[in-house]
Amino acid sequence: MFRRLARRNRRLYEQFVLRNINQEEYKAAKVSLDADIGRLKRITYDFAEQVTTETLREIAQTVVKSKTLTRQLVDVLIDKVHVYPDKHIKVDWKISGFGDVLEVVGNA
Repeated sequence: MFRRLARRNRRLYEQFVLRNINQEEYKAAKVSLDADIGRLKRITYDFAEQVTTETLREIAQTVVKSKTLTRQLVDVLIDKVHVYPDKHIKVDWKISGFGDVLEVVGNA
């Protein structure tokens, strides 16, 4: 869909450059095309956010239920583990916000 809108945008500009349409026609068509692109971006972002949230919740539930992390989950989820002299541990997650989701699911 993005490619199709990008092609429409390019063709529109080409028509303007070749003087097949005037500036007013170009601007009107461009406003409409930009609105379509904006709507598609919002839909795509909302969908990705929803899928990510649901996926994170499912992964967190799997981790909490198993009470252990498999090597595969470690590779997917954890970027670094910092172990401090006072035995404090800090996990850098590859997936932003996963620690928060894990905490919520673990407390549920």
